[in-house]
Amino acid sequence: MTKIYVQVVGRKYDDARIAEILDNQEDILELLRKIHQQGVTMAGEVAKLEQDVAENASVIQSAITLLNNIKALLDAAGTDPVKLAALSTALEANSAALAAAVVANTPSGGAGPTPDPNS
Repeated sequence: MTKIYVQVVGRKYDDARIAEILDNQEDILELLRKIHQQGVTMAGEVAKLEQDVAENASVIQSAITLLNNIKALLDAAGTDPVKLAALSTALEANSAALAAAVVANTPSGGAGPTPDPNS
């Protein structure tokens, strides 16, 4: 059997040392593959998080618009009991719909209590 020696910058490497170096390189490459896959996974998670934040901002803006409109509706109703009763009914329906949407879009085990649509 012929032994191969490699000389690199004044150092000699035999077959066993070369095999060890190649094994170490394979280990390093496997770690790099895992790191790359983790990066791909995290990029997908970040994209999903960005989408969730954008949707949340849209919902918040809708709630702000609703709250701003309530004042205008109250001003328009004045002291007319019929208009105030209609406004009260509309607000109750909107509150129930908003509470249902919050519950439907809260992950199970989510933080905080379930909102009461009647409060």
